[in-house]
Amino acid sequence: MTDPSAWQPPEGISERDLAICRGRLEGLSLRQIALRAGVSHQTAANILRANGLPPAPRPRAPVADIKRLRRDGKQPKDIARILNVNPSTVRDVLARHGMTGPRDNWLRQPPRQPSSYRARPVRRNGVADIDPGRLRALISDGLNAAQLARELNTSPRTIGRLLDQLGLQATNGVGVPRSSVDEGELRRLAAQRMPATRIARELGVSDRTVRRMLDELRLR
Repeated sequence: MTDPSAWQPPEGISERDLAICRGRLEGLSLRQIALRAGVSHQTAANILRANGLPPAPRPRAPVADIKRLRRDGKQPKDIARILNVNPSTVRDVLARHGMTGPRDNWLRQPPRQPSSYRARPVRRNGVADIDPGRLRALISDGLNAAQLARELNTSPRTIGRLLDQLGLQATNGVGVPRSSVDEGELRRLAAQRMPATRIARELGVSDRTVRRMLDELRLR
């Protein structure tokens, strides 16, 4: 390594590298050099070594200033900002001198370890889990493939496979017309106080269609 006092800029050195080297000659810390140049500590150190300069020595923590600011009531994060030092430096100094308080519990806590927990994906229904009768009822209600997948807790791909197996085709989502439902039969079943789900099975339509018509006809 070259003595900083005798250092001369190499031929062809870039402006960024020259600024980093000049920061070293000015006595700046490696952290200050890296901040001024907008690079990482390691990049600044590599550039200094490549140009024959040792990385700046790590400055000693300003213990007296940290303790003074702490006695003045400053919080650790404020002390780090005022003195332009790493928050971990403030943490170490305060912990060594017993100057942490109730509000500084974060200083005493060890770093949180990465959690090994991984959320399990919600299981979707497969072809064998889907009731063809319900599928047909939802199709009669006008649901398209994407809507069928959401309603049956499965993927559109599974819906496509099931439709092919059953020889069915999803609609464009406009809904089943009222004229396709026997209104008289609906009124008769509703008068028996039959649940909407059972009425839907009797009429071969979806629960949604039955509830919609019951509301429109004011039968419930």
